[in-house]
Amino acid sequence: MKYLLLAFLSLSLLSCTPKKKEYFDFDEIDHYSITISDLEIMEINRDTLRSKLDSLKSKIVGYNTPVNMSDLSFIDKLEEMGFQKTSIDTSKFATIKNIFTEKEYTSGESTSCEPYYRDILIFKKQNKVIGTAKLCFDCMKSQIHGTTANTKNFGENGDFRKLIEVLKNKK
Repeated sequence: MKYLLLAFLSLSLLSCTPKKKEYFDFDEIDHYSITISDLEIMEINRDTLRSKLDSLKSKIVGYNTPVNMSDLSFIDKLEEMGFQKTSIDTSKFATIKNIFTEKEYTSGESTSCEPYYRDILIFKKQNKVIGTAKLCFDCMKSQIHGTTANTKNFGENGDFRKLIEVLKNKK
């Protein structure tokens, strides 16, 4: 009887562990990346006579654009701004889903650098954009839109290192 009670308690405790929520339910991911130096970004930001396209590039790379999921018109202009588009192979989706999942707070580490978002992931489901993630691998900062999951701890547990391996490995 003791063993039965112990087994019941163990199963009860295990079933109470909350499942971590994935950020997105996707069937396609587009990765946009741009090779641009910090100096080039600063020059664009200082140029008072910059074009509309350079102004948008400045907002995308250095600021909070998009601000929400209704602000997706920038996607059609990314390649015109110099971003290179790559479709992520479906064989990498399980790893990416694991990275884009709610995390427990573990480190409390923070960087003080100014993020420049040179990588953008566009998550889609049935050809419809359902989420975006702007990423700065230098500062390990992100701007994620389109999820109800808690994204505050994105980057914990080596997420950026894992994501670099997935995105840069063309296999």
